Formats: sequence, structure tokens, C-alpha cells
Amino acid sequence: MKMKKILKLTNPIITTIPTHSNFLSIAMLSESGNAWLCSNYINIYLRYTNDANDKWHDSCKANFVDWGSLDRNYSNVVESFFVPRFIVQNDIIRFVINSIENGYYLIMRLDQYYMPFSASYLKEHYPPCVFINGIDCDEDKVYISAFIDNGKYRTVEIDFSSFKESFINVENEMIPSEPDYQFFRTEIQLLRPQINKYSFSIKHCLALLKDFLECKDSTGRFFNTSYMFEPYNKVSENIYLYGLDCINKIGELFCDGRFGIQNVHLLYDRYRAMTFRLNYLRENLNIQLDNNDIICEYKEIEHNALTLRNMCLKYQLTGKYREKEKILVGFERLKELEKRTLENLILEIDKYVRYDV
Repeated sequence: MKMKKILKLTNPIITTIPTHSNFLSIAMLSESGNAWLCSNYINIYLRYTNDANDKWHDSCKANFVDWGSLDRNYSNVVESFFVPRFIVQNDIIRFVINSIENGYYLIMRLDQYYMPFSASYLKEHYPPCVFINGIDCDEDKVYISAFIDNGKYRTVEIDFSSFKESFINVENEMIPSEPDYQFFRTEIQLLRPQINKYSFSIKHCLALLKDFLECKDSTGRFFNTSYMFEPYNKVSENIYLYGLDCINKIGELFCDGRFGIQNVHLLYDRYRAMTFRLNYLRENLNIQLDNNDIICEYKEIEHNALTLRNMCLKYQLTGKYREKEKILVGFERLKELEKRTLENLILEIDKYVRYDV
């Protein structure tokens, strides 16, 4: 039976890391998903080592604190479950067709060595997670989204034969042993939007804003995330920073060549989410922030973060010391501006929180 079905996606407000962009491209289709986003995605963490030679190692990275709890914490807006890869190893195409027919998006690891559109095609084995949202049985194609072409997140088509090869030839040895990479080592994730209504939690939002301001670890506010912060001890003991403390350190580590541009873009994504959140508070909860120019100030912060990201891209190309100095000063100013604006924001939101319920 011939069939073509492409499940709907929206442009996610966070595009830095596929774990977030995949989920949000589904969740943000609904009002409940937007409410969930605005209740979360506030605090970030930074993990690094004191070893100056530990460059481009996975022990140096930034991410949202929410990351470790996503598969358990978003069940209010997206249904999720896992299927072992070995069960569908010999009939992966039929499994994808049936899943899409029933409204399920899929996440799995595929080897880009077999993907004609990838820079790794027939050159190197590289098995990132990809997001599948469509099937075309007339043209024998699967629609997938992933970070392709120098890290750009986009949707592409792949023929059934190449897709099958890229699935069955993923070897566990390709996947790093660090905990961050254990998702989808042996499993496929299926996701489908939930009908349930999720209500925005102003208390949870405020708690995370305070954690960010006070540079506190928020993992205790989520379910089962402690594993994410176990020391790796690969090169030296890892150091963890949270909230505001991450901002200038991300700039330092980038300029020292220990961070890629993705970690800088994470900050920009966070500020995009903040301005989205403030507009949500104003339009849906009637929390008035215009009188204190808080929304305008966060728009300025977002713009400054984008400017800094572009400066970092330029520095990555030129390596000029003068650009490095400007970048470091820019991150310090970004931190100071958010601290001042966030203090005012917390005072305003606190007026709308009822502590007796």
C-alpha cells in the first residue's frame, strides 16, 4: 500500500542541541507545550576541567539543566517510550512506516557514512541521533532532521536503502562511553503529542529564575537527573558552574579554544527563550512587565548575545587578539546586564505568586 505522510513540526525556539530542538518542534505545536517551555528552560550548567590541554573534549560543555530529565519530565505534553533496536533490526522500514502512520515521531542513531547528503558520506562513520517525522512510500523516502552540513539543523530526505544501511551498520563502538551519549545506544525513542492540558507553573518558573541568579544547581527540582553530574575523571576532575556564573566562563573557554561555537549559541537560544517567556507572561497571565522596561531590556540582552555569537564566529576565523579582548569584555557586560534585569524581573513576578497554596 502506497502512502505519504509527514507529521507536522514547528520551528523550535532552541536549536543548539537536537535533544531540545526535536522535543520542542513537537511540543510547541500546542498551547500546553508553550506553557511547559515557559515553566522550564531557564537555568543552565557548564561542565569543564582545569586541564588546559583538554580541548574539544566532551567534559567541556554547556547545556540546560533540564537536559537530563527530558525523557521523564515532559510526559505532560509529549507521550514517549522506547523500543530496543534489536527488535526491529531486520524490518526497520516497516517499523518506521507503522510508527508514522500512528502519529509517532522517532529518534534513533544513524551512521552518516551511508547518508548521501552528509559531509561524512563514504568518508567516516559518525552516528548522531536523528529525528524522523515523515515517510513517502511512493518515492521510497524517509524524512529526517539532524545537524547536517557543518552543524546546521535541517530536514532532508533519504532513500529507503540508504536509511536501512545507516541504521543496521551503527556499531556501539562508534558511540562514546560518556553518560551523555548513552541515550539511543541500544534504543529507539517514539514520541507523540499529548492531549493533556499542562498549566504554566509560576512558582517553578520563579524558583528556576532565582536559581539562575544565585548560581545554584537546579537539578533537585527535576526527576532523576543526578547521574548527569557524576565526575568523568577522563582527564581531570570536572568543575560545574550554574546560572550567571556560566556566562563569562563560556566566553573564556571559547577564546581559549576549549569550546565550540555551539556553546556560545546556547546562550543566545536561552535569551530567545527568555523573551518568548516574558511575552507569554504578559499575554497569557496578564503579568505586566512593560512599566519597568524588563521586556525591552531582555530584547537588548538577546541582541547582545547574538552580536557576541557573531563576534565569536569571526574570531574563530581570524584568531585576532583584538577580537578576543572585545569578546571577553562583551561576556562580562552581558552578565552584568542580565543580573540587573533579572533582579527586577524576579521582584515583579514575585508579586503574582501566592505562597499560601
